[in-house]
Amino acid sequence: MATTKIKDPVEGLIDLDRLPGVPASSVRALIDAPELQRLRQIKQLGFTELVYPGATHTRFAHSLGAFQGCQRTMRQLSAAGAELPPEWFIATALACLLHDLGHGPFSHTFEAVVPRKHEEWTRELVTRGPVVPSCLENILPGTTDRVHQLLKGMVEDPELAWLCDLVSSALDCDRMDYLRRDSLHTGTRYGAIDRDWLIRAMVPSRDRRAILVVEQGRSAVEQYLIGRYHMFQNVYLHKTGRGFETAFRGLCRRLQILGPDATPEECRVMHILHEKNLSLERYLTLTDAHFLVDLDALVEHEDRTVRVLARALRFRRPLRSVSSDGGSEALQDEFERRGERARAAGLDPSCAVWIDRAADVPYRPYSPSEGRKGLRVRTASGRLVDITELSPTLRVLAEPVVVHRLYWVEAK
Repeated sequence: MATTKIKDPVEGLIDLDRLPGVPASSVRALIDAPELQRLRQIKQLGFTELVYPGATHTRFAHSLGAFQGCQRTMRQLSAAGAELPPEWFIATALACLLHDLGHGPFSHTFEAVVPRKHEEWTRELVTRGPVVPSCLENILPGTTDRVHQLLKGMVEDPELAWLCDLVSSALDCDRMDYLRRDSLHTGTRYGAIDRDWLIRAMVPSRDRRAILVVEQGRSAVEQYLIGRYHMFQNVYLHKTGRGFETAFRGLCRRLQILGPDATPEECRVMHILHEKNLSLERYLTLTDAHFLVDLDALVEHEDRTVRVLARALRFRRPLRSVSSDGGSEALQDEFERRGERARAAGLDPSCAVWIDRAADVPYRPYSPSEGRKGLRVRTASGRLVDITELSPTLRVLAEPVVVHRLYWVEAK
């Protein structure tokens, strides 16, 4: 008999036979769909493995973790009295499984190369992909539409609106998995949150439009948000990792400037840089591995800018950088000097020198006028307050953290 369990370093056992009334074989068929299997070849943290060697885990593993975490969260909510129709239990778990379906090579980095958000690709793959839609309908008729509603963050039944928060919110199953998973694989430990206590503290709001936490969960929420802050500071916005991301963007931009004839014929996927309307079918052929193989065809390229950038990525040559908290204006003089040096060395300054804005707002407080759900706490008296009203520590996290860095590649 085929397995119904998958061993995972974060979740332990991932169950394929716990969706109400759904045989494990139907879930396996969805997981085996080529759209989802492609995520085995997309690293969760892009170029971060060039900084943290253990960060080789994939979007596929993360998707399975979010799927399992969502099931655990919903079972806990149901046990606490939340009414959850079986078809929506199924759809919410599967929305978490498929939420990253549209990620391109090197994850978020690729969105600057092909300017279309991965969420848009995801929704298109759920509704128009070659295999996923039929797998969803085989699980239960109407599942494709329900998953699509959840991924858009708007469900037709207002009584079930709170389920959208499990898929995407300040405290969703996506974040609860990637913080722990990324922390484990980078060895940083900042994201080692108390997930089990967090989900025990979660409840739907009385109007059924959002997820709240009860006051007993305040410390777990603080740990979660502070952990996220430190993961951004030390992993997601890491100076060297951001440098390699800018190098990849610069390489792609230079090839686009040079035109199709400058991309070697032996490149398998770099030619997509010259396609104005990238099709869904073509997009599904793109993986990290294909781009990395193409780098081998570029390290001896006749164009010096292409050659230098390809070697920086292929042979792990970190870019030089200086940073400033004073904004990009404080770096402007150095930017112009580095641009002149790059031009004198035979490089294209627009692709070899950059000012990068690394930014994050660790926590955005509840603000209905601005469409922000935040994280609201239901106190013992029944009052609803934003978590920052109870935690002076978290008030600081509501302020944007911005670092401007000037990067340049050496002409070697």
